[in-house]
Amino acid sequence: MKKLLLLIPFVIISLQSCEKACNTSSYPAAPHGPADDVTTYDSDGYRSIDYTYYCLNGQYVSITYSSYAGDCWEESEFTSSGICATNELTN
Repeated sequence: MKKLLLLIPFVIISLQSCEKACNTSSYPAAPHGPADDVTTYDSDGYRSIDYTYYCLNGQYVSITYSSYAGDCWEESEFTSSGICATNELTN
């Protein structure tokens, strides 16, 4: 019974986050405020949006959300450090 009580909140939270990630009628918002560059792609059921931050906390950060044929959004992130000039640091 204790395991069931612990499992219920996890399932509820998972369902809520899935609903948010599965709303493919619009693109997900930029995760760290306005991005330096935004690229969208929409063709043959594949949709993606890429938010690029050239110098976020001293790092180059590119976050891509993609969805195929109405599936939930999948997030991938690429981060690289050491390419920001010190006078360009933001956040």
